[in-house]
Amino acid sequence: MTFTQLSPFDTKRLHAVALRILNAALLISCLSIAVPTIAANPYQADTTEQNLVEGLEERIRQLPTLSEQLGAYRGVFNTYSTQADFPILCALVRSAHNAARRRKTDKSSLDSFNVFMHSFEFNELSVRQRTHIDFLLAKFQAFDGGINDAEKGLLGILNLPAENVHPFTLTSAHYMAAYCSYYTNQLERSAYHARKSAEGFLAMGDNRRALEGFDGASTTFFKLNQIDSALYYGRKGLKLIKNVDERYVTNLFLNYAEALMGNMQVDSAFYYANSANEIIERKGRAAGIARAQLCLANITSLSGEKSRSIPYYMRAIKYFGVAKEQYHRVDALDSLAKIHAALGQFRSAYLVSKEGFAIRDSLREDRLKKNADKIVAEYQRDALKKELNASEADRALAQAVLKRQESERLSMFGIVGFLLMFIIFIYYRAVTRKRLTRDLQAQVDERTAVLVENSERLQVQAQRLKESNAELERFAYIASHDLKTPLRNVTSFLGLIERRLPEQPRALVQEYLNIALANARQMHTLVTDVLEFSRLNADVEDISRDVRVSETVDNIRDTMLSELQDRNAVITTEGDAKLVLPKGALEQILSNLVGNGLKYNESKAPQVQVFTTVMDERVRITVRDNGIGIAPEYHERIFEVFRRLHTMDKYKGTGVGLASCRKVVLRLGGSISIESKVGEGSTFHVDLPKDVRMVSASRRSLKKSVITGK
Repeated sequence: MTFTQLSPFDTKRLHAVALRILNAALLISCLSIAVPTIAANPYQADTTEQNLVEGLEERIRQLPTLSEQLGAYRGVFNTYSTQADFPILCALVRSAHNAARRRKTDKSSLDSFNVFMHSFEFNELSVRQRTHIDFLLAKFQAFDGGINDAEKGLLGILNLPAENVHPFTLTSAHYMAAYCSYYTNQLERSAYHARKSAEGFLAMGDNRRALEGFDGASTTFFKLNQIDSALYYGRKGLKLIKNVDERYVTNLFLNYAEALMGNMQVDSAFYYANSANEIIERKGRAAGIARAQLCLANITSLSGEKSRSIPYYMRAIKYFGVAKEQYHRVDALDSLAKIHAALGQFRSAYLVSKEGFAIRDSLREDRLKKNADKIVAEYQRDALKKELNASEADRALAQAVLKRQESERLSMFGIVGFLLMFIIFIYYRAVTRKRLTRDLQAQVDERTAVLVENSERLQVQAQRLKESNAELERFAYIASHDLKTPLRNVTSFLGLIERRLPEQPRALVQEYLNIALANARQMHTLVTDVLEFSRLNADVEDISRDVRVSETVDNIRDTMLSELQDRNAVITTEGDAKLVLPKGALEQILSNLVGNGLKYNESKAPQVQVFTTVMDERVRITVRDNGIGIAPEYHERIFEVFRRLHTMDKYKGTGVGLASCRKVVLRLGGSISIESKVGEGSTFHVDLPKDVRMVSASRRSLKKSVITGK
């Protein structure tokens, strides 16, 4: 409807109102000169990049399945995952999301897209660019129905430090947060985010988005019944219409008209609603025309000219039907029926109400078809038709009968469904148990065969290792035993030479004789230690006996008495325990540790302390000295055979003592460790079982179980 369709009086009045509004608009236009031009999205692809993305999208769309399409997008993402190609990457993300949305029949398509996107780390992008990707995913999630989860993601982006978020991303996140809060009925929060987004876009010079933000704020405040705030933000949006395409201002015009109508400014409301209607009719959008006509009808009806509102309502009803928005069409029909009734046109009111009832009945029938079969829907529809002509009592009785019948049917369906589900569950469980039993039996048979084969192989290997160890022990014993005789002869003859040489020549060769004798004695000691080391492989359970730590230390002290007196050294003990160990094992361990504590000790009063602690079935023996200490990097190397940290001229020895200690301790089922620093002495911890026979029995049992496979 245009101004030429109004009466002369109405036209004159509206012309006066329009003149005042045009004067105000002229003032707003003058004030809007300083508004900056629209700034481009910094992450928006240019024309060349967009053409590239569209070409890739067209080729990927030809792939038959979503999985194949996402696989193709994966390769393209990896190609354009740099900071320079970020606008192309953003366009590709939107393209991949569109590919998932096109497959709405597949419930998991959007889930597949989310999993696909979260599989990328985008390490080559900046922090701000990765944040913008997170924003895009939250935006898609909101449009796909996951508003609550999307709102959480958006609030997380809004709480990030300013250096991690681009201003455009931050402002867009405010806009989407307003959208999510509006549809979760958090109107105060929605209004806040809408204002922030509008102010942000306005500061960046993006008038179109700023206008949409002010429009959202105005709409939210109107829904909160805060008319003054709704009008305020509507006017701020109107200041930006000069630099915005007219198709983006129609929604603002209609919302502002509704706010004016709420403030009873009918003439101004009619002007903005009519302006929106003219723009929408040029664009030819049925839903927009219907909304504009409904707004004009409501304004005209509010002004008291109810008869003039009828054509607007009729056009709104027509275009709501074209747009297939039946719910809004029913609302318009109800409003038109009330207008006819107020004008005394009861037949017209009846016909309009009848049409509205038919549409409402059709909508109700559609809902019923989704939740029940066709017969139940028809029965309820017939019952509702009969209910129109029944009295209040009959209507209540019929409604109760319908509810009871519906409850009975639902109960019957529920019982039958439960029984079917129970039968299916029992059958599935039986089949599953049978299959699992069969699979487990097959696995047990296979595992048993493998264990039998492994046990046979282990028996063969154990026999070979036993024979090899026996041969090695015999070789070491024979080699070291046989080496002693020539060494003893060399030492003896060197002594004879030393005694029989005359005094004068003897002085000349005395130094060489001393070197030869020292090396022969060192060789003899080395051979003796190797012989003792080779004898450590004997079984321990057959020769075990009771020993006490304190008695063993006393024996060692008696043996080293002369050395202790010469060096002013002290060996002390604290605590005691009785152990069942092989003969000489404990004495061999402690004599090596105590001897090393005295040997590698440059203190004027060397001290060696032996502590004994009982721990359940084990005993810890700690040997601490105040010697030269050992650097941490050599703590493991000192237990290697023949490994020495000093030269022979500084400290005598063969490097076999600590290796023998560790070998004896390990064979007894114990452990040995060291704590030491250079210049701070050394502390050796030896953990041994109280009864070595129990350890040996456990080893034999384990060996038997491995061999038999039980």
